[in-house]
Amino acid sequence: MQTRGFHRCDLCVPSPSTTVSVIRDGFKVALGSAEIRVLSKENTSTIRERLRRQKPGLLFLRKSLGTFDVYAAPNLIYHYVEVHHYKLPEEFVNALREGPKPPDREYFKRLEVLGLEWGEAASPVITE
Repeated sequence: MQTRGFHRCDLCVPSPSTTVSVIRDGFKVALGSAEIRVLSKENTSTIRERLRRQKPGLLFLRKSLGTFDVYAAPNLIYHYVEVHHYKLPEEFVNALREGPKPPDREYFKRLEVLGLEWGEAASPVITE
């Protein structure tokens, strides 16, 4: 999901103004202008219980209209895990492992229930 604006990692030293990038399919791609949506396999507890257990961090839990949960994280999450060793919450990791993902048909059906559309993020390719 493309977002507005461009965010940089505020944990990087010496300069948080440096653009974070990764190599994907041979291209250097900038991170920080999109988010990922992860759908759980099923909802196993109430929203109140999950919010009480949730630890502070980069993860946002959204109440779902279906029998599953929706997690959203900035695409910088890859950088936070890889470079800064951020430990993802267990619920998020379980959803990544067990929940539907593109190109699974179930993933797109669930997005429809939520009124969301799927599209590849137009992350800028960096040329040097």
